Amino acid sequence: MFEYTLIAVLFAVPPAVVGMYIALQHPRFFFAAYLLLSTRLFGFMPIDLGLHVNAVMFFLHCGMILSVVALLLMGRKIRNRMIRLFLVCVSGLIVFGLLYPFFLGFSSIQSAIVDGKGMFAYATLAYLAIHCRRLDFNYFLRLYCFVGVVLTVVLVVGHVFKYCPPSYSFVWGTNIVHVDHTLYISLAACLVASRMLRTRISVPDALLFLFLAGGLLLQGHRSAAFAMFLAVFLSWFVRSYSVGKGVAALGAATLLFGFCLLDNGRYYEAYFLDIVHELVNAEGAIESRNYINTVRYEYMDAHPLLGYGFVDETSSLGGSIADQSFSRFDQSLGVVDSGYVDMRIRFGVVGTCLFCIMMGLLLLKKLRNVRSLGDAELVMLFFVSTYFFMSYTWSVFTYGFGITCACVAIHLLYREKPAELTATADMWTSTVRTRTVPQRQVVVS
Repeated sequence: MFEYTLIAVLFAVPPAVVGMYIALQHPRFFFAAYLLLSTRLFGFMPIDLGLHVNAVMFFLHCGMILSVVALLLMGRKIRNRMIRLFLVCVSGLIVFGLLYPFFLGFSSIQSAIVDGKGMFAYATLAYLAIHCRRLDFNYFLRLYCFVGVVLTVVLVVGHVFKYCPPSYSFVWGTNIVHVDHTLYISLAACLVASRMLRTRISVPDALLFLFLAGGLLLQGHRSAAFAMFLAVFLSWFVRSYSVGKGVAALGAATLLFGFCLLDNGRYYEAYFLDIVHELVNAEGAIESRNYINTVRYEYMDAHPLLGYGFVDETSSLGGSIADQSFSRFDQSLGVVDSGYVDMRIRFGVVGTCLFCIMMGLLLLKKLRNVRSLGDAELVMLFFVSTYFFMSYTWSVFTYGFGITCACVAIHLLYREKPAELTATADMWTSTVRTRTVPQRQVVVS
């Protein structure tokens, strides 16, 4: 076993070093390539290369981690204390998830790495914090808008022409293309919305936002659409400074959403009724997940405090669970469709509470001064806050598709300063649009 581990390490070092070099020298290119590869080139990458893409993503995470370590050793610092504490907490949970099942005999180190490799994406937050001067708001706006627009086009083409890229698939019985990274569209729409809040609303921005919002209504993960609409509405409500304007904004959003639903009876049935069913827990996503997770609840009761760590299907414990499964939804101990269940399985009550407390403190520090936040900071604050709701039906805190967006949002939440909000480069031209910031008059007695 030791020989196989040594061989695997030797083969992993060269690509990780190459990834580290690119991450150090070309951070903009590195992150863009990282984001595009995570979507499997928008689904157009051949299916046979899917496993290789997962390996490449792992090496990119390793290169990201090595680059952060190298910069820290050279004297670079992560300046914000809250981000440092949060990263220490997450790093501790990852180390625990790798070593704990090994010492208990549940899994080998290799199997634990395979199961927990998604959480390595939290290295993105440290990487962005160190390269904060080169990775700014406009960079993420352009990058995520490009990715969001292409994914929306994929969804529209699939719905209208019933065509699906080879690496994606249709949701069974529908024309909805199953896109794992629909949160990329949500984040892109939130970035455009924050831009519309901070400056005068332009026609290109409004059309882009409506196009991205339409894409969210065409995809299968309703929680992604819910996160975007809730974050934008709360930001608009806080910025309105009056209940009347907030109610007007809610009314306009309701009319727009209702028009989209009533335009076609299938939309009404697929979105409105399902959302109601989820809220009352009569039927739908939450109830079905409770049924699927019955076996997992039994394992949770056996190790309630510390959980099991990262247990892959190839491990001894994971193999026995796969043999007893009745469907593909309960073949593994971890689960992508129930965030809190997944954290309880991996880290127990102690680790789950620790993570939620640290994430809550990270957001609460900004929430206490919500009126003084910049527009982009405000939208990012509410966007990450919706993760606590999405975790009921989606493991956004423990898988890369949610972690990457959260890291970008937290980076923008803690990076952007009020002075930067007075002038912003236009996304479409080279001009600068400004907004006059009123100054308080100080009376000296």
